[in-house]
Amino acid sequence: MLIDFIYDEGCPNIELARHNLTQALEQLGLPAHWQEFESSQADLPDYARGFGSPSILVDAKDVAGEQSGSAPSCRLYSHGGPSGAPSVSQICRALDDFAATPASATPLKIS
Repeated sequence: MLIDFIYDEGCPNIELARHNLTQALEQLGLPAHWQEFESSQADLPDYARGFGSPSILVDAKDVAGEQSGSAPSCRLYSHGGPSGAPSVSQICRALDDFAATPASATPLKIS
């Protein structure tokens, strides 16, 4: 399993998103390891381009189910009211969904 954290420099929601990601991984008993990319980095993977800040991808899929857009921007997440970061439960659900798919029957690898 590959987890990517995509952000724009200066985004006010980066720390909340990191905190929620850490909490979700902790709740699921998974190590707190992920890759981070600033959205303008030259080495940003193609699959991670166009997502707003902050975005968390699990094996190239957004935890909130959004598709990449045409340009980076601020994001709002909907979970009991608008928020600038995905909730712990949204992240847990995405990680659980990954683990439940037949393609993920191979051992989990957290990078």
